[in-house]
Amino acid sequence: SGALGFEALSRGAAFVRFIEKAPAVIAWIERNRRGLGIESVEIVRGDVVSRLTGANDLGAFDVAFLDPPYRMGLIDPALAALIAGGFHGIAVIERDKRELLPSAEGVPRWTRARSYGDTVLDFLTIGSEKEAGNDCEHGLGEDES
Repeated sequence: SGALGFEALSRGAAFVRFIEKAPAVIAWIERNRRGLGIESVEIVRGDVVSRLTGANDLGAFDVAFLDPPYRMGLIDPALAALIAGGFHGIAVIERDKRELLPSAEGVPRWTRARSYGDTVLDFLTIGSEKEAGNDCEHGLGEDES
């Protein structure tokens, strides 16, 4: 559905790039984009692990939302690809609460997590704090709950 990306736009993100390989999900994101009247969206068709490993062609970005299908073992490969692609910033991972926390090498700091029923959002800082930026700058400061 692109819910995390569209939520980011509603909270001030200038641009969102979705990477998706499932044609039905791509169509759903496009319908949501049109229905909301949003132009600052790009949909990249393809496998997220392959695309993130070569992230240089995706341009610069400082917040990455990873929302793979639940309980399919895709979080670690996606996170590892993001790191291998040279990403420095905040990664927000949406996962089922029964899935383990991400364990990819190179993740220096797990910032916080928020639970919403069966869903967990993990916030991770990738790269040094200087490279990744300040959490508060990204609106990801201390958890209020």
